[in-house]
Amino acid sequence: MTEYNEYITASEYDEIMRSYAVNQIEEQCETALPQPDNAVTQISVVKLIVDKNYPWKLQEESEEYQGILDSISEIGIITPLIVVPAEDDKYRIVSGRRRYKIAEDIGIVDVPCIVLQINDEYLIQKIRNDSNLKTRQHNLPSELAKAYKLELDSYSRQGKRNDLIDEVTSAPAGPKLLNVRSNEIVASKYGESIAQIKRYIRLNKLIPDLLNLVDTNKMSLRTAADYVVRLTSENQVFLFSCWQKVGRKIKQDRVVAVLRAQDKAKKEERILTEEEVFEAYMNILPDKENTNADQIQIPVKKIEKFFPPWCKRDVDRINFLMDALNYYSLSISED
Repeated sequence: MTEYNEYITASEYDEIMRSYAVNQIEEQCETALPQPDNAVTQISVVKLIVDKNYPWKLQEESEEYQGILDSISEIGIITPLIVVPAEDDKYRIVSGRRRYKIAEDIGIVDVPCIVLQINDEYLIQKIRNDSNLKTRQHNLPSELAKAYKLELDSYSRQGKRNDLIDEVTSAPAGPKLLNVRSNEIVASKYGESIAQIKRYIRLNKLIPDLLNLVDTNKMSLRTAADYVVRLTSENQVFLFSCWQKVGRKIKQDRVVAVLRAQDKAKKEERILTEEEVFEAYMNILPDKENTNADQIQIPVKKIEKFFPPWCKRDVDRINFLMDALNYYSLSISED
């Protein structure tokens, strides 16, 4: 049986909790967080409640969830849930929704919990965010989209630029502002590239139905984040309708065709109809302005220095150039 690292040690728990001591909330965290060795209390499952819009899904059919179920069925819940007090003598689950659901399903009456005495909603979301990112083996694109956005938003809570953060040093003069982009910090923290972090965050611009298609692998992350997000909300609704009618995975070339139609309609100062979106989606043959005859040829020697060492194959170099151009295009549009 596959082993699952659902559980964390006291030192790992301490590291997770204290990571929230950023953006001038260190004092709040220190007073709110109990010590792992004496903070655990048994709480009845009937007193636990899950937020209606809890961002992390159960994924009950996943191998990871089944592994946790087998483990809890065999030895019980080892790692306590993290909760905060709620009304009517109940407790909101900050982290541990899967453990709670499994306990409820298999008839465990009381579960171990760590109760945090905090009511700062932002801090609660931050703790939930980091705990899930550090303990889950697999996260859905929609979950990472919300999680990484929350991470970046945390750096703007002090009223500073959203793309910069304060890096706190131990110098007696106090915090020192370094010109470090927040997306670089988040990328380094979670082992992602900056481009990938930005892709996940752009997913928040998708309507829920399309975001679910990314979660279920019916549309690629790159297609969604680099192209679909450029569609208006109304045209995204029409795009989802196209998928419902056709049923196949949404491909990049079909979205590009819809984007062309949207740009054309914008120049004509009108909006697309659902019929026009469907026609563009189905008609992906290149027009005269996009035939293979119109190609840009660049000598490799002129751009060789821009490729990273691992970028040797032609297909890798083409993908690298496309990523660079997409990044540059999006940076211009965001400015």
